[in-house]
Amino acid sequence: MAPSTGMLATASGRGARIARMSKQLIATAVLLVLGACQSLPIDGPLASDVRDEVRQPQRLPFRLIELRPDMVPILDERGTQADGFIVDLGPSRPRIGPGDGLVVTIVEPSRASLFSAMPTTKSLADSGPDGGTVTLSNITVDPEGRISIPLAGRISVTGLTPAEAADRIRGALAGQMINPQVTVRSDRTVASTITVAGAVRSPGTLPLLAGGETLLQAIARAGAPTEAPENVVVQLTRFGNVHRMRMQTLLERPEFNIHVRAGDDVTLLVEGRKYLVLGATEKVEERTLGLTNLPLAAALAESGGLIDSRADARSVMLFRYEPPSVLHRIEAVDARLARARGEDAPIKPDPQPHAGDEAPVPVVFMINMRSATGLFMAQQLQVHEDDMIYAPNSTYAQWQKFLDLVRLTINPFTTRGMPS
Repeated sequence: MAPSTGMLATASGRGARIARMSKQLIATAVLLVLGACQSLPIDGPLASDVRDEVRQPQRLPFRLIELRPDMVPILDERGTQADGFIVDLGPSRPRIGPGDGLVVTIVEPSRASLFSAMPTTKSLADSGPDGGTVTLSNITVDPEGRISIPLAGRISVTGLTPAEAADRIRGALAGQMINPQVTVRSDRTVASTITVAGAVRSPGTLPLLAGGETLLQAIARAGAPTEAPENVVVQLTRFGNVHRMRMQTLLERPEFNIHVRAGDDVTLLVEGRKYLVLGATEKVEERTLGLTNLPLAAALAESGGLIDSRADARSVMLFRYEPPSVLHRIEAVDARLARARGEDAPIKPDPQPHAGDEAPVPVVFMINMRSATGLFMAQQLQVHEDDMIYAPNSTYAQWQKFLDLVRLTINPFTTRGMPS
């Protein structure tokens, strides 16, 4: 039976309403997708985001530098973690302090020795065969830094070397004896000690050597490191201040092998030299630097390289903290190039490399690895400890995500069957 005209009109009206509703729902879905465009999943900022952020004063201040070939040699001149390390104050002689045990030997040239004849000293001392030499053993420096010597009384010796303490005792006895001769040696050291702890074979407290010793000598006395030098950080704590350097640096640069002093705490920490690879690379990971130099290109290769469909190869970034002296040298090169182009730019004098102990500056170096020059620079630029290599997503990859989201959103409406 053929449908009536009324039935056809009703079906046609219903189909038109469904079509209008579908269009409205599609439009609404597209608007929602557009609103969510900024929330598309991404590994980190785009290159354009970083360029915008560097101009925003409310953010962490950092420098953005488009890497050029003339900058690479300057960056490779950067110092090590030990630059600005504590100054060597020279050998430190042991000083007497509370709790130390001393042995005092007194010689009186006169045969009629007043000192050795005293009953109090006979019970404390070992007299020589001629009666003119007396050795007082097991003398402990009290908490006030004093010792008691017969005929001389209580004598303050804290902060003195054994030779200086002998002179002070001799001066106290001068009015009681004829030309007394005094020697003092340390029998038990408590005050003039150093502590060597951490990744050494025999950690503990060591008496300071009379002739002085360096960091490496102190570490050797504690049994030497238990780990490879490139994985060990030497931490020196002196007067409450902490100073750090790599064991490998200590071995390679003798100027940092300073003398230890009484009270120093030397701790060997096992900390591998690490760097990070993030973003659009095959492997996102933390890696360890070996002893040999590692160029940026090799670091990316070890992480599987850039992901072809996602990475913005024109804007590969290296995040690093640089000392101000390095940035000053780059600014000086920029000024010379500007002058060569005829621009009015003052030429700044080159500062001494690694001069001063100013706080390092956060810097983002951006390198275009879609050019032959960029690839050559990536072969030359060395990765350093604590560097972060970041490969941002390309704008094209983000648009692809957006289009995929749009297709997934409107697909149910475009594929739904319309009534006949």
